[in-house]
Amino acid sequence: MKYTFVKKNRFSIEDTCRILNVSKSGYYEWLKREDSERAKSNQKLDERIADSI
Repeated sequence: MKYTFVKKNRFSIEDTCRILNVSKSGYYEWLKREDSERAKSNQKLDERIADSI
């Protein structure tokens, strides 16, 4: 997802959003959203896998 790239990128949010053709307001709204049930489930699974290694 483009917003994930913006969050992880070392460049400015403004420049990254412009390059990816997404709005800054959309990015900030995305940051405020709660994780979906699927994302929460995936996170728990990732933690279980990491604990088993």
